[in-house]
Amino acid sequence: MKKTMNQQLSHEDLIQRINELEEETSFLKRVQKDLQKSEESLNNILAASPIGIGIVENRMITRANEALLKVFRFDPKDPWQNQNTLIIYPSEQEYEEVGKKIYACLTEDNIAQLDTIFKRKDGTTFLGHLKVKCDDPLNPMKKAIITVSDISWRKEMEQERVEKEKLQSMMEIAGAICHELNQPLQAVVFEYSELMCDYPEPHDIHNKLVSIKNNVDRMGTILKKLMSITSYKTTPYINGTKIVDIHQSEITD
Repeated sequence: MKKTMNQQLSHEDLIQRINELEEETSFLKRVQKDLQKSEESLNNILAASPIGIGIVENRMITRANEALLKVFRFDPKDPWQNQNTLIIYPSEQEYEEVGKKIYACLTEDNIAQLDTIFKRKDGTTFLGHLKVKCDDPLNPMKKAIITVSDISWRKEMEQERVEKEKLQSMMEIAGAICHELNQPLQAVVFEYSELMCDYPEPHDIHNKLVSIKNNVDRMGTILKKLMSITSYKTTPYINGTKIVDIHQSEITD
């Protein structure tokens, strides 16, 4: 039983109280040591992670690992800490829209994921994947851990895939055109040869036949280029449309 202030503690009571204080002090030291180890472990995880990781409290960036700073091209000495997350979005509208989506997801679950456009320190933008995990789904904006990954390569790969599909389609169409025109061209050349025999030089029709032959040869050259295109360029055409520029496209020999 503890003594009141007006009661004098006996020697035994003093010894017991000292022992209690020593136990409390020892417990606090252990807790402090455990917290220190936990903090060191967290710092090691953040430092070693190749993924950008940060802590956001009330939409303020309070902590970020080196990978996250690198994603946004921040220098560790920059005043990014305790800044509103608006600084990593290209516009306030994007910031608000992403915030609404995250809040809606976190109130149903404690994890939210989405792809969105982010802004780097230098003003350039990139497509990133954002993952947010909160501590309290009832108040998701109070504190959350975020990860951000630059997934611009996905867009580049998709663009490359689309370009390959376009080239493949164009090659198939070109092949069909060449196949269909080849026979008529051969017929024109054959008839040209017969006419040249009927109207040799210096007959007036001879020069016209030579012109026809030159244009037929030109058509043959164009068809050959069509069949040999490996990558293409376009050029403006009528009504705002574009057509393949055969002469500027890359062609295999």
